[in-house]
Amino acid sequence: ASIIFGRGELDGIAPDCRGLIVPIFGTGPDGELAMCSQIDLARAILQAIEAGANIINISGGQFTPTGNSDPLLEAAVRRCHERDVLVVAAAGNDGCACLHIPAALNSVLSVGAMDESGSPLPSSNWGSLYREQGILAPGKDIPGAIPGGGIGTKSGTSFATAVASGTAALLLSMQVARGGRPDARAVREALLASAAPCDASTPD
Repeated sequence: ASIIFGRGELDGIAPDCRGLIVPIFGTGPDGELAMCSQIDLARAILQAIEAGANIINISGGQFTPTGNSDPLLEAAVRRCHERDVLVVAAAGNDGCACLHIPAALNSVLSVGAMDESGSPLPSSNWGSLYREQGILAPGKDIPGAIPGGGIGTKSGTSFATAVASGTAALLLSMQVARGGRPDARAVREALLASAAPCDASTPD
């Protein structure tokens, strides 16, 4: 959230945009973070739509060998497409030619992480579906607010996803400033079309 909106001395990418946090994680019996199910994520997406979100940032996901998801999650993402809500989701940090849900679902903007030179981080996934609906965004040593105060840096596709969501929010706000309506589909297509292609001759 601080990457997108800013916090204290940290300038956000889209500081004048508004945000809503829909909690999806709980605390397990051992006091550790309990992962959410695809059904819980679907419910959260629908809540965000009803609250008026134009962009839904999902800095997380679940590994999938097939790219298929629970029907309820697929339906929630399809509802986003029908309502012109952009879902931006992390490609995952397994470092393999593999996929995460919801990043692999149709109409989602999948985001991998790159370093300062534009090279993918070794941990960033590169599943085949991402070639059509994915981009790389800065994801190394990204500054953000930390619990208890202050600024820290983190790396990975979760933070690259927030960078991409913030950029999309800026583009949507420019549409509104020019008297138009927020067109999330157009923003997604613009980001995909304007991204520099990866160099296929480079093994990395």
